Amino acid sequence: MLVDAEGNEAIGIGLARFMRCEDDEKTAEFAVVGADDWQGKGLGSALCERLVEEALARGIRRLRASVLADNSDALALVRHMSTDLSSEEDGGVLTSEFEIASARGGHFAAVNQKVYALLKLAAQDKLKTRISAWLSKAAKA
Repeated sequence: MLVDAEGNEAIGIGLARFMRCEDDEKTAEFAVVGADDWQGKGLGSALCERLVEEALARGIRRLRASVLADNSDALALVRHMSTDLSSEEDGGVLTSEFEIASARGGHFAAVNQKVYALLKLAAQDKLKTRISAWLSKAAKA
């Protein structure tokens, strides 16, 4: 359970983080996690786009991700982040690395604005109200 600054409980739907690599201060390893109900809806792409913005603001120029080689959804997300991706597989783990600049102009940059609207509603704890209204409307139809 997540708690906001005022101590109110909130439902977590996703998390993206990066950590600067010890061997190269301009490179960071990143990870993205989404709640099961939100997977396949653009949440990972939205989180990654925000992660890229934050990494650039902190002087990061390359991103690296380690993904299980059989995790097709995570691999697809990483592949959509860049048109210039280098990857190596070792023991069932695929490690991919790319320049952030290549992520800014491709498919990844075209994240659906509706996902941002949903994330904003969720952050403001208004999403439940909207979903309830939508479900009521759908039940009447």
